[in-house]
Amino acid sequence: MQYLTTKSAIWHHHGLLSTDADVVPLIVSEEPDAAGDAHDAGMMLYEDTVSTPGRLIVTTLDPTYHHGSNFMPGATRFLYALLRWVDNT
Repeated sequence: MQYLTTKSAIWHHHGLLSTDADVVPLIVSEEPDAAGDAHDAGMMLYEDTVSTPGRLIVTTLDPTYHHGSNFMPGATRFLYALLRWVDNT
């Protein structure tokens, strides 16, 4: 993504998401299997324009809380990048 850099998304998350809806995965966690090969374990961020009218940006990252608490600068980078992307798409 041109708005969201790896540096702005490297911090903790609160679980992984999966859905049967035809969503657009934006950040996917890859975990190694027994053979050491990476596979998708779940999404931390996705865009959903199909399961309901409108547009949902769904995430297990909580940038608004961390940004407002002023203790995690990576969250601020993520939040601003995400909002720029939403505003421009």
